[in-house]
Amino acid sequence: MGLRRPPTRRNTPGLRREKVAHLAGAGLTWYTWLEQGRAITTTATVIDAIARGLRLSQEDHAHLRFLAGLSVPEVDQPFDAEGGFDALLHTVLPAPSCILAPRLDFLAWNETFERIWHPEVLPAGRCNVVWMAFCDPERRQICVNWRDRSRALLAEFRAASGQHAGDPQFAELIEDLLATSGELLGR
Repeated sequence: MGLRRPPTRRNTPGLRREKVAHLAGAGLTWYTWLEQGRAITTTATVIDAIARGLRLSQEDHAHLRFLAGLSVPEVDQPFDAEGGFDALLHTVLPAPSCILAPRLDFLAWNETFERIWHPEVLPAGRCNVVWMAFCDPERRQICVNWRDRSRALLAEFRAASGQHAGDPQFAELIEDLLATSGELLGR
């Protein structure tokens, strides 16, 4: 009959909590609490180390930072208007259409949009929907329900700026908007 061996712990593939904590340079208890969603403080350095340890993609890394309540850095991806956006914008003709960046900057537009809104004549560095809506009174006159639409646009811009807190380009744009537009200050 003999002696039985004690059951061994079954190993499953993948990173163990201990390994992730080690890769991030964090304590096991602290990392466990983080996984459990407990109210603990964290820093961008540790969150970034966890993302590296888990080999997260840029999008997943940005989402992890968002979940941790940290600013989400811009993902630098080159914009290629010839790579399909022009074709997409052309397919919706004759409807006016444009493509916007996270700060609501105009990246591309079709011919109808250009004839109506003329984004190409906006000041350098201010080819932006919010700038157009609040800093250009002439364009405001051709917008139906400007007051309601501007409130919705401002809410969308606030949400976008909150997702990119700490982005100096957002901060610069907000500062210029406040200096230029009386409506944004409630004047």
